[in-house]
Amino acid sequence: MEDLPNIYWSHEEESINIIKNTIISDKLAEEGLNISKVCEYILGKGNLGRIISGDLDVDRMDYILRDSHYTGVGVTYDFHRIVNTMELLNDSVVIKEKGIIAVEGFLIARHVMYSRVYLHHATRSSEGMLKKAILDLLEENIVTIEDLVKYDDIDFWRILREGTKFTKFIAERLFSRNLYKRVLELKWRELPEELRHEILGKENAISKIEKEISENSDIEEKYIIVDASPLHMGKKVDVKILLKDGSIIPFEEVSTLVNSLRGAQLDHWRFWIFAPKEMVDNVGRVARRVLGLR
Repeated sequence: MEDLPNIYWSHEEESINIIKNTIISDKLAEEGLNISKVCEYILGKGNLGRIISGDLDVDRMDYILRDSHYTGVGVTYDFHRIVNTMELLNDSVVIKEKGIIAVEGFLIARHVMYSRVYLHHATRSSEGMLKKAILDLLEENIVTIEDLVKYDDIDFWRILREGTKFTKFIAERLFSRNLYKRVLELKWRELPEELRHEILGKENAISKIEKEISENSDIEEKYIIVDASPLHMGKKVDVKILLKDGSIIPFEEVSTLVNSLRGAQLDHWRFWIFAPKEMVDNVGRVARRVLGLR
């Protein structure tokens, strides 16, 4: 839900809310844990915060292995080696020098999962369809953000199938795997530089393009998905390495692999426009005109 346009929701803040307002806080207190500290760590703050929210946090380490297993993509990395070479030094989490290769293995595994799974066109299309359906439920006041947070999978699919005409349409298509089709697919170097900067730099650029295509094609925005791959490798990897001589340096200074992966992610970056099969031709013609493409 954090990716929904014009909707504010934070899973970190929701986690803190659950801890503070349920029996969990009592259980943590019984174990002698400081509730304020725990909440601070969830936000990525404090001396252990980077373990919970960082480039090498437990969430990322978990979902890479779990998603790899359930999607059948044969990637793995040495999770135990990373954990065993972690150390808390001067209120900062560091990785000992002997854990460098294990961290590189994790970054490679993450790169493969993004390239083959998270950024696959079917994944992006289905996720885009779900976002459109959720927004429709919210706009029609059928559910609230607070409702969605409480739903399990069964509740969510029930409300999707019983919601609006559009959400029923989406649910049926998702279950039959009749996804929105690719209207347009452009690689990093195929997209005009000015348009690329606008898409990556402006928060509402995607919504603006969807609206313009909708207005010029007489097709509702909910049937048009404009999508740009997220860049999973940032300008730096926030991991510190503890060398044998006791000095601490950034991970990039001991691994040339980081820059290679940062460049490689652009090879798999895509700008997509999706629409139902029966609308592809119309949306395609208008989209090219709106984007100034031949």
